[in-house]
Formats: sequence, C-alpha cells, structure tokens
Amino acid sequence: MHTMVTTRALWSVPVALAALVVALQVGTDRSADAGAASPGAHPEAVAESEGRSSQAEGAEPAAGAGADAPRAAPADAVRATAAPSRDESAWRAREGELLRRIASLEAELAREQERSVDRTQEWVTYVEMLQGVTVADLPAPPEFIQEAMPDTSDPAAEAEALADRLARARGDRIEHELRALLIADGVRTLDVLEVGAPGVQGGKGFTGPVVARILDERGRLTGMYSAERMWIEVSRAARSATIVLEDGYQTQRGVRTSFDGRPMSRRDVEGSGVRRVPIPSVDPETWIDALPDIVAADDLAPFVDDGAWDLTALRVTLARLLSSSSVAGGPEWRLVGLGGVRGNDLHDVQLGEVPRPGARIGRRIFADSARIFAPRGGPVTIVLRDGAVRRGGRVAPFLDGTYRLVLPRADVDAWRAAEVPRDGAAPLMREAGR
Repeated sequence: MHTMVTTRALWSVPVALAALVVALQVGTDRSADAGAASPGAHPEAVAESEGRSSQAEGAEPAAGAGADAPRAAPADAVRATAAPSRDESAWRAREGELLRRIASLEAELAREQERSVDRTQEWVTYVEMLQGVTVADLPAPPEFIQEAMPDTSDPAAEAEALADRLARARGDRIEHELRALLIADGVRTLDVLEVGAPGVQGGKGFTGPVVARILDERGRLTGMYSAERMWIEVSRAARSATIVLEDGYQTQRGVRTSFDGRPMSRRDVEGSGVRRVPIPSVDPETWIDALPDIVAADDLAPFVDDGAWDLTALRVTLARLLSSSSVAGGPEWRLVGLGGVRGNDLHDVQLGEVPRPGARIGRRIFADSARIFAPRGGPVTIVLRDGAVRRGGRVAPFLDGTYRLVLPRADVDAWRAAEVPRDGAAPLMREAGR
C-alpha cells in the first residue's frame, strides 16, 4: 500500500512540471512573434503602415517639382512608439506564476523522495526484525502501514458471519446425505429440495426451513411439503426411520392444508402441526451415522442394560402374564424379544400376536422402549415408543411415535404383584446376573 502511494506521488510531480514547461514555452513563442512585427505596436497597424509606404515610393513626383525636392512623408505612416501591449503583460504575469508553481512542485518532489527513502529503510528494518523473532514476539508494524490499513473489523459480526457460514455448510451436507439415504433405501416418493440450516430447540436438533416434493410411483409431482423444522427418528428394534416435519403445510392440487388439517389460503405461509413420513426397512445405524445433527438424541446411543434385572427370569414372567391376559380361544400376545431394562423401561422389545391357538404369528410390534402401566382398577396397558407394526410385508410406524397396547382381560393384581418393571414402582436395584 505504501509503495503505491509513493509511486503515485513521485509520478504526479514530473507530470505537472512537464505541463507547466509546455505552457511557458507557448507563451514565450507568442511574445516573440508580437515583438518581431513591431516593438510596441499592434501587428495590424504595422502591416497597414508598410503597405502605405510602398505605395508612396512607387508614385511619380508632382509636376513642377524639382528632382532634389524632399519627398513628403504620409501623416498616417508616422506613429509614436506605443506602450507595451496588455497581451504581453498578461503573458509575463503568467510566466512568473508558472515559474513559482514549478519551484513549489520541485520542492514537493524532493520531500516525497525523502519520505520514500525513509519508508523503504523503515520497511527493511522491520523485515530484518521479523527474521530473528518468534510469532509471539512479533513487533508492531510500521506506523504508515497502520495508517494505510486501519482495522475496521467487528469481532462480533465476524463471529456471527462465520457461524452462519458453518451452519449453511452443515445444512448442505445434511441435504446431500439425506438424498443419498433416500435413494439407497429405494424411496422414490419423496424428493428433498431444501433443508435450510441445522439448529437446536429445547435440546433437540433440527434443520429448517424444509421444502420437499411428493411424487407418485412414476416420479410425477403430486404435491409439496413445506415445514419450519425437520428431524429424524430411528428405531433399532423396528429397523425403520421416520422423517418428522413440524409447523408446516402440504399442497396438493392447488389446495394448501396445514399438517393438523387446517385449511389455508395461498397467501398464508404459517403452517402448524406435525407430519410424519415413515421410511421402513432401513439400517438405523446408517441413518444415525449420516445425520447425527438431526437424529433424536435418545436414538443416537445404543441401549445399554443397567444390569438390575435377571433378563431370563423376567422374560419368563412377562410371557406368563401375557398368556394369562388373553381370552380363551382368542388372540394371544407373546414376548418375542427383550433386549434389556433401564430403570422401569423395557428396551428393544418385540411382541407377536397369535390370532388363534396353533397359528403362526401374524402381527409383530417392534419398539425401542416400552413401559407397563397397571393402575388399580385397570386396565393393564403397555405403552411402546419409537417403533413400528409389521403385518406380512407391510410396515407402519407408530402414529406420533407411540403405540398403546391395552390388555382388558389382564389381572391387574397379578401384574402389580409380579416382579416386573412398571410405571409407579421404585426401580429394582439388584446385582447383575441374579
């Protein structure tokens, strides 16, 4: 920066000097031309006088005049020497002014050259100091650099801008990962166009605003989703994922409806409600690894049993209670799988429904967690969360993430007396392996 300023200053002075010299030369030439015509007389008067003198010399002498008679000079040929013209005075004044200007510019050029030499020497000294110090001991830059490059940065604004850029970069990564997962899992009815930037609300990660297209089996557009926030729920037990859209609306055939069923006009952009888009038959770990920013926090870490219950004895007790809760000759629920217990919650639960004695399991319920409710007066209810119901080849995720299995024929007292984790009971603290 200082080099550019010095160069401009050094070049501007010679250019100005050259212009002044040219102007001075033009004025000098004009003064010389005026003096050559007739010193102190106007050029037109001189030309007229010369013309009349030539005519007088060529005329013959008058009759009767002697050869030696003196020739009379015309009256208009005799002129007194005039005072210097005003043009010449003006040019002399201009010449003096230009000379003074030249002297001023020469002095300014000398000062700039001296300053340039001083700055160059200061910069050389600064560079030599840099070669022998560490980063922590760097000296302050020269004063002319600080003046030419003032620090106008705003730390708060720069930090905010950096955070915004990072959030948008993470949003782009989420969009690419989600599209790849949908393609890999064979989902052709949803096309995500925009996912916005990730954020946190109430301790829950999300991204938004979100815009997605709804497609039919042939890939034709049938509608649009628009939501303020989106996050992912995964179920390890059901091996499924659910895209949860919040505070938005759906547009189909030109009709806009909020997720909670409220009709909306085309000018209304404030949606409401929640829409859940199930993605069955997926690898939950793949979704968790690809989208950790927007996967529900409870789904991130795999379940770890707290070791307070003997899982083998607990499975036998639950199987007996479920079997006695069914109607004779009617459907019967069976405990197919139990991964562990934490507090009063069962984890990694799988239940199967046998429609009649001797038949194969027809309907299966997979849930990441479940809790048993056995209030006095009944009925016994098992509330399962984050899972899906599978019947044959069809899989339906839990509506709103919850499924309530009511056992109206169950003996409430038997369930309350049995040693099983349930709501309202103090968590059983036992040594692992009992």
